[in-house]
Amino acid sequence: MAYARIGYAYAVTWARVDEGMPYLEKAFRLSARLTDKNRLDIAAWYAIANRDYSGAIAAYRQMIARFPFDTESYWRLARLLRGEEQIDEAVAVLKQGLAVDPNSGPIYNMLGTMMSIKGLHSEAIAAHERYVSIAPNEPNAYDSLGLSLQWSGDYDRAIEQFEKALAIDPEFEIALIHLANTRVRMGQYNSAIELVSKYLDSAEGHAEKARGHAFLAYLYDRKGRLKEAEQAAETAFATNNETSWPAYFAALKSGRKGRADQLEKFVLGPITYVDRGSRPNPRFDLYQRATIAMNQGRTDEAIAKFREAIGHTPPTWNYIDHEDCLGEIFLKLGRADEAIAEFERVLRINPNYPLARYHIAEAYRSKGQQAEAVENYRAFLEIWSLADPDLPEVIKAKQIIAG
Repeated sequence: MAYARIGYAYAVTWARVDEGMPYLEKAFRLSARLTDKNRLDIAAWYAIANRDYSGAIAAYRQMIARFPFDTESYWRLARLLRGEEQIDEAVAVLKQGLAVDPNSGPIYNMLGTMMSIKGLHSEAIAAHERYVSIAPNEPNAYDSLGLSLQWSGDYDRAIEQFEKALAIDPEFEIALIHLANTRVRMGQYNSAIELVSKYLDSAEGHAEKARGHAFLAYLYDRKGRLKEAEQAAETAFATNNETSWPAYFAALKSGRKGRADQLEKFVLGPITYVDRGSRPNPRFDLYQRATIAMNQGRTDEAIAKFREAIGHTPPTWNYIDHEDCLGEIFLKLGRADEAIAEFERVLRINPNYPLARYHIAEAYRSKGQQAEAVENYRAFLEIWSLADPDLPEVIKAKQIIAG
């Protein structure tokens, strides 16, 4: 079990499969000496590390059937089901776990995440508030509550929760990333750059460092600092070649077609990473493939892939979720009515989704519906009232409203 726990920490908790696999393999070879429960634990962890998600699900179902009071199995199974996008079934499993232990913080944490994915914001927030009440000294509880508030569009309250998490544990670096996400939602890219830079100062492991540099590449690009965006993107790729998209995007944007062609094979290659114990969200891969198709003039294929991308569960934890990607493409293609319908869908999920509000204003303006455009530009500026003043969207919205 010592080998198994080390392997679990690497391969499942932190998705560092190559480092964890030797420990899990040794634990698997030695598992005949263990109890039935321990053998099931190792079988499940080994399956996850091997990306055998159906095998891991089967192991946890067996665990729950044989050891119904082991609450970890409920939330671990729910996480796997989330990766398979079986969200309703995951919720049912979690509620089954709460019947066993009504005060399980991890189960309430996962339940809140599932409710956020379903767009049931009040239920998500309530579940995460319950987690906070159970574990008031646990920074992850406040971080999770912050995420559900952020996805609902309540950015100010989200920031309060992330700051509480960091007040409890200044080394809880994931809260820095999530706080930076919220600053992005508020158009505060300068603040986000500071937070991500601070995260990188303490980030451990290739995946974490690559994540930070990829985030910086996005932020620099949004600020028009293209040379710095290129440098950050290339650093992310050099740190972890699974983080190829920012470097590809930067090369394409700067006109370095040869470099973009080199990187395209990585972008379009097979997905090899795992998402801390479950299948990774397919939305990112589909978005990237759709964008490449669009850039290469395969418009119908691109639209189909963008549509498929938004049909998958939203990555509510990421700085960019691509929820508005289909609407943006319709807008670029001059298909204003379709763009408006798509942005309205996004705004039903989160009425404070800033760039959806800005782009729906752009769509109305392209149709000559000035009153509707101005109304949405005003709503956008209200959401971004504290945004960096040099952002093109802020400047343009103010100019149009001023007449």
